[in-house]
Amino acid sequence: MIKSTFVSLLLQTEWLDRILSNSTVTTALMAIAVVLGLVVVLTLVRRLFKRIRKQLRTWEGTRIKGFSVKKYEVMSAKHAVDAIDWVVKVIRILIQLGIVALWLPLLFSVFPWSRDITHTLLGLILNPLKQLGLSFLAYLPSLFFIIVTFFLTSRLVRVLRFFSKEVANNRLRLSGFHREWATPTFNLLRVLIYLFALVIVFPYLPGSDSPAFQGISIFLGVLLSLGSTSVVGNAVGGFMLIYMRPFVVGDVVQIAGTTGKVVEKNLLVTRLSTPKNVDITIPNLAVSSNQILNYSSKEVSKGIFLTTTITLGYDVPWRQVHEVLLESAKGIESIKEKPAPFVLQTALNDFNVAYELNVYTNQPERMARILSDLNASVQDHCNAAGIEILSPHFHAVRDGNESTIPEPDRPTNATQNGFRIFPFGGWGKGNS
Repeated sequence: MIKSTFVSLLLQTEWLDRILSNSTVTTALMAIAVVLGLVVVLTLVRRLFKRIRKQLRTWEGTRIKGFSVKKYEVMSAKHAVDAIDWVVKVIRILIQLGIVALWLPLLFSVFPWSRDITHTLLGLILNPLKQLGLSFLAYLPSLFFIIVTFFLTSRLVRVLRFFSKEVANNRLRLSGFHREWATPTFNLLRVLIYLFALVIVFPYLPGSDSPAFQGISIFLGVLLSLGSTSVVGNAVGGFMLIYMRPFVVGDVVQIAGTTGKVVEKNLLVTRLSTPKNVDITIPNLAVSSNQILNYSSKEVSKGIFLTTTITLGYDVPWRQVHEVLLESAKGIESIKEKPAPFVLQTALNDFNVAYELNVYTNQPERMARILSDLNASVQDHCNAAGIEILSPHFHAVRDGNESTIPEPDRPTNATQNGFRIFPFGGWGKGNS
């Protein structure tokens, strides 16, 4: 019994050696093992990343939060998790492709007839990596120069930002430099500094001397020069308005015939809100090239003068007109008693006299309403005084017409001449 069992084991060993001695079978077994190993590794990688992605979902709102800028939610926690999940998925695919790329040469090396393919695949994979590594090592000095340049640039910008905030908050005062200049000056200097840094590091960028890179640069330059003429003009006008300081946000101004309160002033446009609550946007190029009337440039306690003008005939006594106009300015809300209202006779026209009523107010934002109330009061007081608000136009034969001088102002010895009538054909003979 024992003998038969030993003989059987011996025969089995000889059979196994015979199988293993067969190179084809060994090669097939090795190929199967390589494929199974590849499947196992890919499965482990897939499960690992599946667990990572599952864990990311549990971190939503806790470790992974949304991103906000000044109370504006740029990215919610869910969108942040989705973005990270997409990145993890891409990394998994790249790792799996890399494993397959490294495993294929191992699989081809099992078979003698495909070992040349193995060397070719290894060359296709390793040679680019080798060239990439050598290129990276050769580029390290330029990369170090770029990093140092932008590090120093960022430090300089941070220092300028600190000083601009100090000036804007009125903690640091510079003679002749207004606090509202701080932020735009900082933004301008920051752009210039970054452009200067980019010019310095441009020759050290990879591919900067290639024709394709130069062609793209020329194309972008042409687009900017042809398509941004008005934008550049408005930006220059915006900087002019910043440093000329003709108005600030909150002032009541008149620009190109439009009156309103300044609600926004940026680099390209200025926005006004009219008394009728209509927002008007004016390009800064138009603002800087037109006359600007600022009704709020002085302190609020000083206020401004408002005027309204009427024209009346010479037959109305001017002293009476003054009294009526000054009386009409009394009792109107927002019109100050000091300085007192006054009347100017601004013109002695051919047929009428122009009377300008000047009143004082410290509420320029209510200018339209104040002028409306003032005009209504002028009408009421002129009607009560029997004064017609009209501008007569007439032609007179002075020999026989009554004088337009008011009766109280006429000389006591003034006489009125009658008409001189000559018979037909007797003109010039002295007959009357």
